Amino acid sequence: MDHTPKKVFILKDNEYIEISFQELYEMRKNDSSFRDRKFLFEDGFLMEARPDEYKAMKSEKRRQRYQKELALKNNVSLDDLPEETLNTILTDSEQDVSAVVEKKIMNDALAKALMRLPEMDQLLIYQHHFADIPTTELAKMYGVSQQAISRRLGRIYLKLRVKIE
Repeated sequence: MDHTPKKVFILKDNEYIEISFQELYEMRKNDSSFRDRKFLFEDGFLMEARPDEYKAMKSEKRRQRYQKELALKNNVSLDDLPEETLNTILTDSEQDVSAVVEKKIMNDALAKALMRLPEMDQLLIYQHHFADIPTTELAKMYGVSQQAISRRLGRIYLKLRVKIE
């Protein structure tokens, strides 16, 4: 397999110029300043990078490789994550990937546990958490006290904890 770059770009006077791979080879062989220059290989192109750009790019590649390894270790595919979560992971270098993966696993477990609840319990959880109906409103809707709704939600949460564990 041929790994010769399609194109090579070097920095000269803060501008990129295109040279052949053979020219680069000769420059690196004959000019010691070229031996210390950093190049990035991407999509068949070899491009010189400033030291700070090179370091940032290598760091980003290491981070992405770590994220993939962690996802495989936790048996979660990055394809399974919602696009906004994936974008957050890929753009926020401070993001704790293991926390995101753990949250995804817990969300999946919660969704499965919710589906195993009786229909009335599912409805109450939906109304309170997803439709944002306060317990005082739910109490009026069901014709019971607000405390009764709170106790019922407490029992449902307990059932969910048991089903998730």
